[in-house]
This record gives sequence, structure tokens and C-alpha cells, in this order.
Amino acid sequence: TVAMWDPDLLYIIEEWWNHATAGKSYNSPSTTTWFTMAEGGSDLAPLHGFESTLPADVIEQVMQARQDILDGKLVVQVNFEPPE
Repeated sequence: TVAMWDPDLLYIIEEWWNHATAGKSYNSPSTTTWFTMAEGGSDLAPLHGFESTLPADVIEQVMQARQDILDGKLVVQVNFEPPE
């Protein structure tokens, strides 16, 4: 998985802009803010040539799961537990 910081940065810029132009409070959110893959917060890493060594049906299943996530058909819950 690749982290995509665009939604986070745009959120911060929008909050600053609302403060600068409309005088809205410029405080951090009271709850944790996460941007899912469907919201542009992450994506799958490129296969870097592994396409030739992975079975085509596995690649197809992974790409279908990715599309289902983007379409909102498959929701992956964020695990907040620290690794053991």
C-alpha cells in the first residue's frame, strides 16, 4: 500500500483558508481524521515487473478488490491496534 497525502494536505489548506478568509476557528479536529483508499488516502503499490510472475487470476482479483474499494462495495476497516 502506498500512502497518498493529497487529501490530508488539502484538508489542512482548506482549514487554514477558511480561517484566513472567513475567520473560522483554526483548531485541530477533536476526532482522528482518516482518508481511506476510496477517498484518495492510499493506493496499491505498482507491481514493478511482477506481472510476469504472478498468476493472471490473482492480479485480476487484486485489481477487482481495489476497484470494489474505490466504488465503496468493499470497506476495509482501519486497525488502530499496535502491532505485536
